[in-house]
Amino acid sequence: MIPSSTNVYTEKLISRVQEIFGERFWGFWMLGGMSGGGMGFIFDPSAKSQALVELGSILLQTKEDMSSSLAFAMDPVVFDYKVNEQGTVAELCSGSAECENERVTSTADKQTSTAHDQTLNDLLTEQGFDTNAQEQIRSDLQNGVIGLAKNKLSPETELTDVLPEDVTVVNEDTISQDTYQRGSNALEAGSVGVVTLAAGVGSRWTSGAGVVKALNPFCCLGGKHRSFVDIHLAKNRRVSSNVGTSIPHVLTTSWMTDDAISSYIESLPEDSNIPIYISKGQSIGLRMIPMVCDLKFLWKEQSHQRLDEQAEKVRDSIHAALMGWAESNGEGSDYTDNSPKQCLSPIGHWYEIPNLILNGTLANMLRDRPQLKTLMLHNIDTIGADVDAGVLGKFLESSSTLAFEVVPRCIDDMGGGLCRVDGKPRLVEGLALPSEEDELKFS
Repeated sequence: MIPSSTNVYTEKLISRVQEIFGERFWGFWMLGGMSGGGMGFIFDPSAKSQALVELGSILLQTKEDMSSSLAFAMDPVVFDYKVNEQGTVAELCSGSAECENERVTSTADKQTSTAHDQTLNDLLTEQGFDTNAQEQIRSDLQNGVIGLAKNKLSPETELTDVLPEDVTVVNEDTISQDTYQRGSNALEAGSVGVVTLAAGVGSRWTSGAGVVKALNPFCCLGGKHRSFVDIHLAKNRRVSSNVGTSIPHVLTTSWMTDDAISSYIESLPEDSNIPIYISKGQSIGLRMIPMVCDLKFLWKEQSHQRLDEQAEKVRDSIHAALMGWAESNGEGSDYTDNSPKQCLSPIGHWYEIPNLILNGTLANMLRDRPQLKTLMLHNIDTIGADVDAGVLGKFLESSSTLAFEVVPRCIDDMGGGLCRVDGKPRLVEGLALPSEEDELKFS
């Protein structure tokens, strides 16, 4: 049984069956609804015995190969369907007789290996967990130095929209031929690289499924399902071809994505001509039991949708229970009452550029490309990101060390933005604003 939406699984599966059985594989059909379904295989009668034995292994192996990029609710199961000309009947298997379903399923069972989860201490040690930093954070949290309320700007803070000179508008009218040529020259000289943040699992793209986001085949282009990695590398190849120089490309991974992404990169054809570097993150956080004051701030002082009276009572009861749990288990203490992977906490993109230095990736890039000077950094699911000669030229003209791309704000865009805080341009998160209405000031 396979999820009905995973057409990419079907493509690879059919390809493998055809490769093994050739003309003895006659066809297939899909069945099932939105929540899941199955696939029927039709074989030449002479191939039936072999298919019953091998099909389970093919299904399972294909599932295991794609388990990092697609979510599966269960291992595949093979059933032997026949045309029933007798109606509802039953057959008693006894003695040495073996039911066909048992025989077929056991073949697949033998292929299944149970992955042994690492202990929490193993994971923390492997990821270079910083106990000193953890204790400092705990101390600051318990002493009220940091917290949700502390993250909020003071109501007296002067918040205004940015001025025209705070941003550089980039479009066809503002990019001159000289600016474009400057960017092109930098690309041709091999002084530009790309850093793609690919440490995450699960997102709205995967409907919440815990798979490697970078490898999730989220769209079909040119008759083939493509992942985010496929798209970004394809854009790199296009730009590299246009300028006549390959652009080094870094994929920053994490303990959750490194094995899968590294294996995928190793499987790519060697003639792609793109220098690809894997930068595995070596920083990890350990979740803490929240402070009651932070929970109260989140629930009482932040605006929320008002529910009907009975629903409000239920929500209040849940909040009271969670605050009681935090108090009884020790506010600010390490959260270890779960599976190891659920106790760990990703600590954010900020660490990835320093990590290029710490793990030697940047040194390797500079050894291979001494003229490297500029890096374009982007999220794996920012599919519009590209190394554009005009934008690059504009950045080089500014002589800035760092630049961020911002876009005009739509009325339903929430979560923060670019503004002036007491006269200085800053990117501010929505939770740090004194009130939600402040965000409406930002263009």
